[in-house]
Amino acid sequence: MRVGHALLRSLKLHRPDIKRADRFAEAVALVEKVGLTPGEEVLRRYPHELSGGQRQRLGFAQALASRPSLILADEPVSMLDVSIRIGLLNVMKELRDNEGVSILYITHDLASARYVADRMIVLYAGRIAEEGLTTEVIGSPQHPYTRLLMSSAPDPHLAPTAFEGDDLGEPPKVINPDPGVASRRDVHWPWTSAWSPHRRWWHSRRPITRPATQ
Repeated sequence: MRVGHALLRSLKLHRPDIKRADRFAEAVALVEKVGLTPGEEVLRRYPHELSGGQRQRLGFAQALASRPSLILADEPVSMLDVSIRIGLLNVMKELRDNEGVSILYITHDLASARYVADRMIVLYAGRIAEEGLTTEVIGSPQHPYTRLLMSSAPDPHLAPTAFEGDDLGEPPKVINPDPGVASRRDVHWPWTSAWSPHRRWWHSRRPITRPATQ
């Protein structure tokens, strides 16, 4: 089955206003909108003839075929080489800015989230731990898990730190959690620099929410 079959099928089901003779031209426009050119050649290829980044771009083209107001993008760049991630992130930004499509971007990579997102929600153990404008959450993280995510990003300017015993932290307890305990402030991960020396428990279960700006 060629790449164009699925895209043309989506147009047939979700865009009945487009005549059969015009569907191929619309499909070409969609794949070129996400940076796949020449569109006619791409539509005639088989999936195995496309790279991972091209297949991800094609996924966005297929989503656009139904004219959505929201696209759910769950870790769309996590399996891609770092060198080509920026291309797909730029596609997401262009769709948001030029096509008026909102994108719910799910990721553990705060650096890429900062690049594409206006607002950020940090989840911990299935609950909202912190939310607000991306610049505010990144610039002044309030919840310890947000700080963990930020500190887990490699920093070439910091010297690697050795393990300190076996105190590497533990995953959150999501089944029958202890009352009032959501996370530890001083979790040591293998790839992070030194964490706060103060050993405390995080007692608040309320999400840290910054007021929306007008």
